Amino acid sequence: MNKSERTSATLLQRIDELLIPHHPFLKIEDEVYFIGEYTNGKRAEFSPMNRLIFNYKKETKWKGSPHWGYKASAIKEVADSFRKSILQTSGFPDRIKHALLVPVPPSKAKDHPEHDDRNVQMLQNLAPTGNIHELIVQKTSRQPLHESNRRDPQKLEEYYFLNETDLCKEFTEIWLFDDILRHGTHFRAIHNLLRRRFPKVKIVGFFVARSVQHSPLL
Repeated sequence: MNKSERTSATLLQRIDELLIPHHPFLKIEDEVYFIGEYTNGKRAEFSPMNRLIFNYKKETKWKGSPHWGYKASAIKEVADSFRKSILQTSGFPDRIKHALLVPVPPSKAKDHPEHDDRNVQMLQNLAPTGNIHELIVQKTSRQPLHESNRRDPQKLEEYYFLNETDLCKEFTEIWLFDDILRHGTHFRAIHNLLRRRFPKVKIVGFFVARSVQHSPLL
């Protein structure tokens, strides 16, 4: 079974020097992890991970329909996968005690009818009593990056602001959680924003999957 055929892993996999060329906005010193691989351009039926991502990102227009139950199940599955992986990765069970868990916001702002808080719900499932905070907030809605050719971390950063309201518990690390790692644009933009505000805090990225291209057997 290859990585793209499973929805969870015993250990989190780190983006290393072999994988980083596929995610051009990441830097070698970044600490970024993922659970599995999502095959770009393929339908949900292609692999369990593709199916999980499709259901996890199911649009809010399906809310209230039988299809919405698949999204709720996917959110729980992602949380369970992260929990298992974190608990079984050396050092992480202790590190999470001192980490601020931050969901990466979607492209639609909170006042937009298509706003999707899947990453917030996932973290609430992952760590019900954990130090979770919506630190990064989307100012205004925008086009999703995967639907646009504009991938500029500096431009994307302009859409974000820091929500430090009720941010009282101390932390030594900020753990960012998102669904798919493609170019790393979101991570770079948020990392830059957080680094200026919290220069001494370790910033770590966690993704459900990294995006890969389909390579058919010859």
